[in-house]
Amino acid sequence: MIIDRKYTALPEDIHLNEMQEQLVPHMNGNDNLVLLAPTASGKSTSITMYGRKHVERGKKILYVGIMKALAEEKKNDWETDEHYWGKLKTSVITGDYKWTSQSQKELEEASLVVITPESLLSRLRNSGNEKGAWMNDVG
Repeated sequence: MIIDRKYTALPEDIHLNEMQEQLVPHMNGNDNLVLLAPTASGKSTSITMYGRKHVERGKKILYVGIMKALAEEKKNDWETDEHYWGKLKTSVITGDYKWTSQSQKELEEASLVVITPESLLSRLRNSGNEKGAWMNDVG
């Protein structure tokens, strides 16, 4: 498959696996994506290449990490200067997340939201109030 790398935010020398290649036709559309795949299958690379267009359109990317340690690890990885998303604001929501005016502002300004499944369920249940309003901006 020939891939136009300007849409993937990835260097030329990175090889895409079969799962990642299947995402390429959807990158220029307005499709939302739920990606479920085994550990070490390329999900983080996929979200980087797929999420680029959504971030450029002003939408938030929602990454569900199974536990707090993974959520913090992803945030730290994505905030490095070497990463394509290094200059984007990231917010992490885990079980010990406290809803404050500062955390609300952080969520509103974040392009990337890393969240645990339990916290996502809580936010979905509260999607009609201020605690869940930010989810309307997820692309």
